[in-house]
Parts: sequence; C-alpha cells; structure tokens
Amino acid sequence: MKRFAKFCMVGFLNFAVSYSVFLLLCRYLPFSSIIRLLPETAEVLVSGSMKTFGVLSVDASFANAAGYLAGMLNSFILNRGWTFGSRGGKGGEAAKFVVTNFLMLAASSGIIYFLADLRGWPYQPVWFATMAVVTLLNYLLCRHWVFGRG
Repeated sequence: MKRFAKFCMVGFLNFAVSYSVFLLLCRYLPFSSIIRLLPETAEVLVSGSMKTFGVLSVDASFANAAGYLAGMLNSFILNRGWTFGSRGGKGGEAAKFVVTNFLMLAASSGIIYFLADLRGWPYQPVWFATMAVVTLLNYLLCRHWVFGRG
C-alpha cells in the first residue's frame, strides 16, 4: 500500500506537469498556430491534408502528447528511485518504461483525438477521464513489468 501511495504522489506531480503543459499548449500555443509558422507550402500541405481526411483539429492531441512526454520524464526519475526503489539496470528499465508509456500515450491520444478533436467534446473532461484509466494501467505495468516487483 505504501508503494501505491508513493506512486499516486508521483502521479499527482505528473498530473500537474502534464496538465500544465496540455493546458498551456491548448490555450496559448495550439498546433494550428504552430502550423502558421511553417513556410507557406508546408502550411498549405498540412492544412490541406487535415481537410482531406476530415480532421477539424489536432490541437488537443498535440498538447496531450507534449504534456505526456513532460510527465513521463518526471515519472521515470521519481518512480524508479523513490516509489519502487529499483536497483535494476537503468537501460532495461528505461526501455520498458518508454515502451509502456508510449503505449499509454498512444491509447490516451487516440481517445482524446476521437472524443475531443473529431467529436468535439470538451477537451478538459475528456482529458481527466482518459488520464484516470491510463494512470491505473501504467501503475500495473510499472509494478509488475518495468521495475519487476510484484
């Protein structure tokens, strides 16, 4: 139970890091504004491709990915040393951690893309619900596979 409490504390900090990046990018630097910084040919290509495939926006998906990556770095450092007290090989654990987190990133981004970007649901409640599920799955994988403690 102590390990789970630590994981939750690290998760709360990860939440703060991830959500801060997510919210800042959605509000102040959405992907659509970044596209405008590209040379005109590239901007037309990206915008045209999105319209061709019926994609209204990828702002929330882009912001989620950036926020998730920031939280992931924080998570590995704190969970490896403090939560799980791992003494295993950093390289192997880091590789498993990256695989685990990229699977979680793909799942969360897919859900957010479908619900917020395609369906137009409000991005904040979609993000919160998605992160709750991803956090539980991530803990189980970290505990039983990444850091190898049962």
